[in-house]
Amino acid sequence: MARPRFTPPQPRRKPYRGPNPVMAAVAIEQQRQLNLDLGVLVTLADEGQEHRELLANLAAIIGIGAEIAVHVNKGHPVARRLHGTLRTITQMALDGCRWRKANALVIAEDLEAAHQLAQDYPQIGLAAAPACQALCQDILNDRLHPDAIAGAEIYRETEGATA
Repeated sequence: MARPRFTPPQPRRKPYRGPNPVMAAVAIEQQRQLNLDLGVLVTLADEGQEHRELLANLAAIIGIGAEIAVHVNKGHPVARRLHGTLRTITQMALDGCRWRKANALVIAEDLEAAHQLAQDYPQIGLAAAPACQALCQDILNDRLHPDAIAGAEIYRETEGATA
């Protein structure tokens, strides 16, 4: 009887751990669709009605954009605008999640700015995402504190101060 022939074991190849362009494209498309949906909801929301889920989602997305903008260039007008919009959203959440129609246009425009920043600086956005999701959950669960978002003091230059 002949001995069975076995092929020598092949060295195992390490799985590819680099960026997956298909998954990235799917995530970008999902984010674009979410921003589009939220933009429509922002324009259709009624004055004075409770919109807790809408405000929570807006806070998460605009929060990521604001964090990116502050890390890229703290003094840039886009950073200040996104930060101001985030404070406006959290103030509406603190006021019983009542929608203010006067802010709709600015919020819709800032959704686009936040989305563009997230596409341009994905690593910073990924680092900021857990804190922004926690903010979203605080709004959804009615646990938001008035000091959740820093005020204008973050833009003051401190001379000679060390961390």
